[in-house]
Amino acid sequence: MTKAADIAKRFPMLSIENDCVINKMADISLIYELTLPEIFTLSESDYDAMHHCWSKAVGILPVNTYIHK
Repeated sequence: MTKAADIAKRFPMLSIENDCVINKMADISLIYELTLPEIFTLSESDYDAMHHCWSKAVGILPVNTYIHK
């Protein structure tokens, strides 16, 4: 068995279809890319508004949701 084949057996991802990742356990993950503004470009009120939106969005996500920044 080659090393590449060994890694392929252990890698949990089965396929990527329509911006969804499907793993070998039949779990479906939706992928979103968000872009943050460049550092120090927001006013204090704009930063507070953005923080409030992020906090609200993260707070309504279902259980077992993962966020990677």
